[in-house]
Amino acid sequence: LAPREVVDLLNRYFPVMAEIVFRHEGTLEKYIGDALMAIWGVPTHHEDDADRALAAALEMRSALAKLNATWGADRRLEIHVGLNSGPVAFGNIGSPDYVQFAAIGDTTNVSARVCTAAKGGEVLISEATRRRLRTGRFALEALPPVTVKGKTEPLHLHRASYASVDETVGVDRIRR
Repeated sequence: LAPREVVDLLNRYFPVMAEIVFRHEGTLEKYIGDALMAIWGVPTHHEDDADRALAAALEMRSALAKLNATWGADRRLEIHVGLNSGPVAFGNIGSPDYVQFAAIGDTTNVSARVCTAAKGGEVLISEATRRRLRTGRFALEALPPVTVKGKTEPLHLHRASYASVDETVGVDRIRR
């Protein structure tokens, strides 16, 4: 696509995805080119932050399918999502002229690696995120260990979906 067409597409895509993050009480940390980074538990912690993050990721996938249907075959986006959980350092980082809220640390780096491991349309979660899930509403498929840049031990990842088809009915209208 021409650069202006990409900008127009992203300006239609990002508001839909950001609304999903906010509805599940996440924080939109930043846009990174054509991607977005969202975090849960910062600045407000909930016991079910992992569930909220995973529900948001699955809802994003559903919402994107609806967006793609309205755009036609020549304008299709595909997402891949990676979730990880753990401690981060967060706050306003930058210079006196430009400050940005950011979450940094190994947890954030591993999140990026999990996302990179995901194929188009996949939502992958780390073992750390799996251990934090509070409900059984998600179906998880364990994947073979994945070796990633910057880690000596392979990551144990899980492909996520809703446990029941009924979970996806009206998923884009869930309000908290």
